[in-house]
Amino acid sequence: MNAIKYVRVNRLKINQTEMAMAARVTQATISRWEANKNSPTIEEVKRIMEAYPDLRPEEFFRTVEDEDRNEAADAPAMRPQ
Repeated sequence: MNAIKYVRVNRLKINQTEMAMAARVTQATISRWEANKNSPTIEEVKRIMEAYPDLRPEEFFRTVEDEDRNEAADAPAMRPQ
């Protein structure tokens, strides 16, 4: 999952249309960002952050590896039975 989708789905819990309204772009643009077909501009990221002030800039630059590490750290330890 790319960073934009992660932020939208897991942090903000909003749909693409709601994020598009915050960034002042179309829903199709959000879809392209999430498909890694293009990326948001700094201004678009700023607009999203203005609409959702709890976000941190680094959240838009997470990698899949970061998420894999975070999920592994959050997972309960497996115990032999």
